Amino acid sequence: NERLTYFERGATEFSTKQLNRKVIAKNIGGTFKSKYLLQGGDDLDDEDNILDLINKISKCVAAQKEEEEPDHKQISKHDFKPINESTSSTKKVNPNIQQPCRKHDGKHDWRNCPD
Repeated sequence: NERLTYFERGATEFSTKQLNRKVIAKNIGGTFKSKYLLQGGDDLDDEDNILDLINKISKCVAAQKEEEEPDHKQISKHDFKPINESTSSTKKVNPNIQQPCRKHDGKHDWRNCPD
């Protein structure tokens, strides 16, 4: 409104309340808009009150997002096994542990299987 000299002739001057209803309330979205309207934001006519409400809702929405996100622990490279270690059929076998032969119902160690 202070910059009406930059507008065309016949430009309409809006009050703060009109700007609030026609611009702010119509152009905010989602959860923020519903909170703004429920708290009477579209009826405010003082700039400071509008900004205070917007800041209050912003903090509330940010706090809700933090609560919804799961806590993430610090992840190190030791938390993951390489794909080839966890899914490979060529796992390391301890030579001191007896590994029964599946083909011959465990009659001998599979490493000594004649087949």
